[in-house]
Amino acid sequence: MSALPNCVWCGPVFEPTGYADEGRGLLFALEQAGVPVALRATAALDPDFRLGLPSAMREALEQQQRRAIRAPYVLVQHYLADGFADAENAAYLVGRTMFETDSLPPHWVSRCNTLDELWVPSTFNEETFRRAGVRTPIFVVPGGIDTELFTPAATPLSLEGLQGTVFLAVFEWRARKGWDVLLRAWAEAFSPLDNVTLLLRTHAKRVHGAHRSGADQSPMTVRREIERFLADACDGRSFHDVAPIVVLAEDLPADAMPSLYACANAFVAPTRGEGWGRPFMEAMATGLPVIATRWSAHLDYMTDDNSLLIANMGLVDAHDPDTRAYDGHRWASPSAVDLVKHLRFVHDCPDEARAIGARARHDMETHWPWSRAAAAITERLHAIDRIVRHGSTARPVHSSDGDHRETSERLCVEASVFEAGSLTGVETLLVAMADACGNKMRVYPRARTPRRPAYSVPAARLWPLLERYAGRAGDIEGGLRSVAPRAEAAPTGAWATEHARSVTMTWLDRSDEAPPVAPSDGAWIVCTGDRVRGSVPAALTASLLTAADEVWVPHHAAYEACTRIGVDQSRLWIMPFGVITDRHTPDAARFQRPRDVDTVLLLPVFEDADIASAELLLRVWQRVAQATDSVRLQLLVPQESRAPNAFQPSQRLSQWGASLQARFRSGRLAPGLTAEVLVTNVCEDTLPAYVCTADVIIAPGATNSSVWHIALACGRPLIVPASADAEPLREAGGAWVIPTSTAGAMDTLCLATVLRETLDPRVRLPRVDAARAYAGALPSWATIADEVLQRCARLRATARSRFEEAAR
Repeated sequence: MSALPNCVWCGPVFEPTGYADEGRGLLFALEQAGVPVALRATAALDPDFRLGLPSAMREALEQQQRRAIRAPYVLVQHYLADGFADAENAAYLVGRTMFETDSLPPHWVSRCNTLDELWVPSTFNEETFRRAGVRTPIFVVPGGIDTELFTPAATPLSLEGLQGTVFLAVFEWRARKGWDVLLRAWAEAFSPLDNVTLLLRTHAKRVHGAHRSGADQSPMTVRREIERFLADACDGRSFHDVAPIVVLAEDLPADAMPSLYACANAFVAPTRGEGWGRPFMEAMATGLPVIATRWSAHLDYMTDDNSLLIANMGLVDAHDPDTRAYDGHRWASPSAVDLVKHLRFVHDCPDEARAIGARARHDMETHWPWSRAAAAITERLHAIDRIVRHGSTARPVHSSDGDHRETSERLCVEASVFEAGSLTGVETLLVAMADACGNKMRVYPRARTPRRPAYSVPAARLWPLLERYAGRAGDIEGGLRSVAPRAEAAPTGAWATEHARSVTMTWLDRSDEAPPVAPSDGAWIVCTGDRVRGSVPAALTASLLTAADEVWVPHHAAYEACTRIGVDQSRLWIMPFGVITDRHTPDAARFQRPRDVDTVLLLPVFEDADIASAELLLRVWQRVAQATDSVRLQLLVPQESRAPNAFQPSQRLSQWGASLQARFRSGRLAPGLTAEVLVTNVCEDTLPAYVCTADVIIAPGATNSSVWHIALACGRPLIVPASADAEPLREAGGAWVIPTSTAGAMDTLCLATVLRETLDPRVRLPRVDAARAYAGALPSWATIADEVLQRCARLRATARSRFEEAAR
């Protein structure tokens, strides 16, 4: 087996949180297993907390903190997924996280899809993350428990007010933890005359996800919450009308937790959802029978033999007034009646309850030591070493029948690849071309230094071409390759000078202002992309008119703009957008759909030019949307991101998106307007998921785009402004085409009528069928790659003839 790669672990460790607790267990186990991890712990708000850690663990963690980082390295980021960050110097990016509902917030999906792989603790999260749209490879790396620390032999804490059968609950005072279900069941299960106690170790609030504020963590604050709930939801009862409840609302040192469990006879947790449930496992290790809901991650280690599982009455809409992270998600509905039964069982049948706790203790010792988790991580590190040493694990998806190898050996592609800011599919096309021609073409990154994509992304197969032909240096050390940027970028067109009779394909970037540099010899193709729309910028006129052998444009508007300046139509080609056949489908992964509506309309706003159309549509929507309509309009606005392949909005678009969100939250738009603004990372992986979550896609731009093709390939009809590009859609019936004024604005009366039509399934479904039929004729990127290479072959033959004639 190969040597382990260098590993850097970043996350919370020295604080009283679940992530930090798990991090300590994993890191200590790795150190004991001889895996030399370099720890870079996030700042702890309580510097004294580490003093309460077991001395052996504290010393191991501090040694890991002192360990130097040696490149190349694997970076493991262990915290909430919205905190995952890019790391240019890391050879491989791993995320370790979890979530507690049946789905994920959209920005979590975006961040997860920028990683090389994801580690989750449970099969529950393996399923929910995948269903939410995460395409990054997911591996289950379980949690564990220290059964020598959490033991039935621990000395109980000295706490006042405990009597009889003590039920312990350890949680934060949040809706997800089911404290309302617990209190309702407690009030029904026992009376003040029963010899029982409910011990609540809880906090009223959490501050910044770590420590709590002193004002909110006092027992009196929690007692007032309990008094209010008993009065409102339990027939006007008070503390004196129910069995004793003791509140412990203060932080305990980590090594004091076993003594807290030793105070109890059982542990109770009517949770609505868990990412893992560390307190459950700790209680089981101390030999307590644990009462918990029959749903979510903890079912990986809790069974009917070692636990008392509360019936789940079904999944319900998740609602927590303290966060919007659960919007549109579902979680469990634990049965208070079933919880009453389990509470009574523990009190009435103590011997049988203790036997369940003993089985739980045995299972924790046998199946869930931290060494098991360390072994899983070690196995993944060995696999990562193999992946990085041999490049991407993605396999080619296309093999052409034609032989393009000779052509590709003289094909130089200059493009902005693996940079934020493009949804044009350049990387996807180049992958298909590389598959068809045996990776022989030269790919040259223009202007800026590209960023390596996740190894799980099919376009990662391009990365070795960039390393090979762009003069990037490979440094082999420890079995992993570290890619360092070149000291200086070669001038545009330099390769074509070295390779006479070659074909140079230059993809324009919309941010470029200077004219592209023509090669000194061979054929030259200029792909205008979005640089040319309704008119040709003055800086491009000479290049397109006289220097380029062919000009490839994305839509009719650019085609007409080029013909107006005199570009011969024989040199023009409208290169179509392609579809990714295994990703752009009606059954593609999607985000959690709003459950309170029957129709979802999606309006992607990716360009400054789309803002005016979006504002017009909102004004029309305010007039036509009614409170009784079961519909939601979602405006999708990209946020700034450093991720490769992520759309990078302009400053104006970013400001507009933030302003629009503020207008919605402040109520300055129509009250009750059934719309929402999603400002999030938009990239190759997430856009199809947003599209598949909706029923109809509104495309504000009048020109053909990747959004059009992705929507149609996913079987979603479009609403588009009238244009030459929209005519085929009108004829096929896959879109509502809105007439426009001379200024290009959509007709408001027609738009209002169409918006109402989209809400009627009888009108909408024929459009869906037409969109799917139209999608069947859309070309794949592999088909387009064949056409591109054939055109290059013809140009290469022409360039060779010119070269030979000049030589004579």
